[in-house]
Amino acid sequence: IASPVFKAMLASNMTEAQSLRIPIDMVTKEQFLEFYGLLKPLAWNANMISEANVDAMLLLSDYYQVKLIKARCEKVLVEMPVSLARLMQADTHGLQPQYERCLKEVSANFHKYDVNDVTKLLDMGSSSLIRDVLLAVHREYVRNKEVLAEASNKLAEVRNQVCNVIPSNLVPGAVLTQTIYFGETTVRETPVREVVRDSVQQVIDLL
Repeated sequence: IASPVFKAMLASNMTEAQSLRIPIDMVTKEQFLEFYGLLKPLAWNANMISEANVDAMLLLSDYYQVKLIKARCEKVLVEMPVSLARLMQADTHGLQPQYERCLKEVSANFHKYDVNDVTKLLDMGSSSLIRDVLLAVHREYVRNKEVLAEASNKLAEVRNQVCNVIPSNLVPGAVLTQTIYFGETTVRETPVREVVRDSVQQVIDLL
């Protein structure tokens, strides 16, 4: 495993080459040493990247262009829960599969996210990210409307079929219902088809 960025820094007239020092300010010393340890000969072990250190390893592997470590980071991330922060992270580091996964789940559950997190996404996200999120949320909204409309039509068909099949004058097909009106309870026989029709209609109205 090698980093072309390290090579360029130490093989040119850059400050790092002159001083033989590479300043690190994006992670802690311990995190960098952990990352650097993976670059040593025969030191690579994919299991050394986990949920506990994946964020730091991704940041460093992307900056120093170590593709093998970056690819392993994405494999870990796709097994972790989706969040708005994970979506922005995938966009920042060019993790396309993770980006598409997060975008799909975020758009489907956009209404569940805290307004402060959404505001942060809109403030800090790239223009392409914001565009993708808004388009995905819109598509999800349209799809849900279509699904609900189809469900409503199906329920209407069921309601009509039930009303046509069950005669209203069959006593065995009646149930007892009670109505409370100004403290007085009235019990009457209600045809089953009316009960079914009214129940299904209530569901349709909710849709």
